[in-house]
Amino acid sequence: MCISKNLTLVANLFFFPATSLPKYFPIAIGTKLRFWRLVSEKNSCVITPNRVIRGTLMNTNKFIVIAFLTVASLGFMPIPMEAKSSPMDSQINSASDSILRHVVLFKFKEGAPKEKITEIENAFGALQSKIPQIQSYEWGLNNSPEGLEKGFTHCFLVTFKSEADRVVYLPHPDHQAFVKLLQPHLEDVLVVDYWTK
Repeated sequence: MCISKNLTLVANLFFFPATSLPKYFPIAIGTKLRFWRLVSEKNSCVITPNRVIRGTLMNTNKFIVIAFLTVASLGFMPIPMEAKSSPMDSQINSASDSILRHVVLFKFKEGAPKEKITEIENAFGALQSKIPQIQSYEWGLNNSPEGLEKGFTHCFLVTFKSEADRVVYLPHPDHQAFVKLLQPHLEDVLVVDYWTK
């Protein structure tokens, strides 16, 4: 009866029911639990260092003490915090990665010779080897099924690292020579520049 009652009290202490805390409380010195003194109000059964009940109760007490100290120690473990980037950091990275796009669309005159259009295409592509400020270059023919091109057939994409590079490109002698080759055969042109996001 005494062993059974003490096992019940130990279980109550481990699971911390609100009603058992005022009656039974483990005494800890430092990080090592020296002894438990469990007093039953009904049968006055006492466990002290001088009266140790061996066997199942002793093994159960050891297991519960170890489990209790392990769980309690978890409360002192540091929790790693994730580093959060500020909006300012993302803006700086975005600005450093951004490049300047120079988009040019051509609408050629009706009756413009195909040979001359081919010459213009090749001349535009050759500018990258003549003007070092051109970071990259690509072009293509309209392939949209929407029918909204408004007569523009050619699209050219020139990339710069900075607006200063574009300032060098526009009045560059090789660019101006290309413009002179183009103008007699060009009906309309559309130019849009933007910084990539």
